[in-house]
Amino acid sequence: MAEKQPVPREQKIALAILGLIGLYMLYSNFFAPMGGKITAAEKKLSDKESELLEMRPRAAEINVLQEELKLYEELLAETEDKLPVSEELPQFIRSITALAARYDMDLRVLNMLGVEQGEYYNSHVYGMRLVSDYHNLARFFAELGQMERIMNVKNLSMEPFVDGENEYDNLLEANFQLVAFTFKK
Repeated sequence: MAEKQPVPREQKIALAILGLIGLYMLYSNFFAPMGGKITAAEKKLSDKESELLEMRPRAAEINVLQEELKLYEELLAETEDKLPVSEELPQFIRSITALAARYDMDLRVLNMLGVEQGEYYNSHVYGMRLVSDYHNLARFFAELGQMERIMNVKNLSMEPFVDGENEYDNLLEANFQLVAFTFKK
């Protein structure tokens, strides 16, 4: 068999230099960029963890806010029942005339005086004149205040009822403004 010849020293040095160059190329092209990517990924991960820590209390607040929203929606529905979105004039007139008839009142005048625009609601003002005795007038106002819809009586004036030249001792003529409210959306 052929005897192995020793590798010359220059070749060993050249191989060592090539090996070092290969290791340097491997490190500079693979490991060094990977270290930068790892550092960037670690920074991104820590940023996401800090965002998560900030969002956890907000996530807990969402349930509370959803409950509050549900409560406010119920309150809005209840308010819309008491403050309708539309004027509903025919129903309003029927309910007022039926209420006056229930207390044996003579509804002389019911006319629209105008609409006052508000920030959240509109006020519909009606002029009314009724003839009735004092107790029925009081019952009328009491029931008016108990109605589902929110209404207000203002500028009330009462005088003894005079029909021609006859003055009736037990009858009053009541002039007032009835204000009905509608919700503004």
